[in-house]
Amino acid sequence: MAAQQIVSGWASAVKYDFESSFGTGGTVTYPFGWGTKITAKKNNNQERIYGLGSRNAQYTIAKKFEGTLTIEFTLGNAYWLRGVLGTQGIAGGGGPYTHAFTEANAPPSLVVAMSTDLGTTDMVTTYTGVVINTAKIAMNVNEPVKVTLDCLYKTESTATTGTFVAVADDYCDPMTFAMGSVTYASQSMGLTYSGTVQTCELTINNNLENIYGLGARTAQERVNKTRAYDIRMNYALASVANSADVYPNVLGDTSAPYTPAAGNITGVALVLTLDNGLLSTDNRSLVWTFTAAKTFINSSSMVFDVNEVLKDDVEGWAESISTCVYTDDTSTGIGA
Repeated sequence: MAAQQIVSGWASAVKYDFESSFGTGGTVTYPFGWGTKITAKKNNNQERIYGLGSRNAQYTIAKKFEGTLTIEFTLGNAYWLRGVLGTQGIAGGGGPYTHAFTEANAPPSLVVAMSTDLGTTDMVTTYTGVVINTAKIAMNVNEPVKVTLDCLYKTESTATTGTFVAVADDYCDPMTFAMGSVTYASQSMGLTYSGTVQTCELTINNNLENIYGLGARTAQERVNKTRAYDIRMNYALASVANSADVYPNVLGDTSAPYTPAAGNITGVALVLTLDNGLLSTDNRSLVWTFTAAKTFINSSSMVFDVNEVLKDDVEGWAESISTCVYTDDTSTGIGA
């Protein structure tokens, strides 16, 4: 092995697995996706103690330990969704196999390991009790599909040797914008729709809180509070008629605002699809179907500029999902 050296991210690797219970750690085997970038932050919440007799601090104490990880990657496999939603099922028979992710009140925590080859003495850091607070999937024209996971973690440990030094390649090819489509109510807002979607972002927020208690600086448990599915889309506007599914759900009517008698705008179905278009065991797809009558558009914004294409930027949310199905040719599933 080479002597000690200063390196960049090429000398590092990250893998993960699911914990059997919060903060217990374990072995790591699986990659998040392609082109992974990870940002680790920690805070000791230290406090300076002042007292009579001196202007300077007399002592410094460390209070609760807080750690966060931000993990960014290009979407390949989708097994990390188990840590976002909660459970993963696998359809039997021959391939291709469908893996249905369903909501749970307490999605499992992860153990994440980072290793960096610094020469004769390496750095291997293991983060335990990692919980995914928010997950964002971003589909933008002319870009790969990007995923950002914002996580909290309980604690970490660092060693000079570890069990891996090589990057783990994802077994699933990277997904791109060309594999994506959006269906809103009965109309396709993909390439066959005259108001073509330019961007579509789905953000899932688990609204987590780490619970601290007497006797330890690290979190003892985590609580999943409310769950939210936020959706943002930007599409080129062709006509009001071609936005017939959008305007009624922003205004409450096809032409002007009004107050619905029930106090709620009628929800419509929304389906987000990523599909490589291949058949049988070569198919790789991820399909989100949001519960009918529980998807709402809250706002719409348009800029009228002589030098720009007229586009509508809409934001809203879904109250729940109906199904989230990932298809590949793996009969077990990562971390299942």
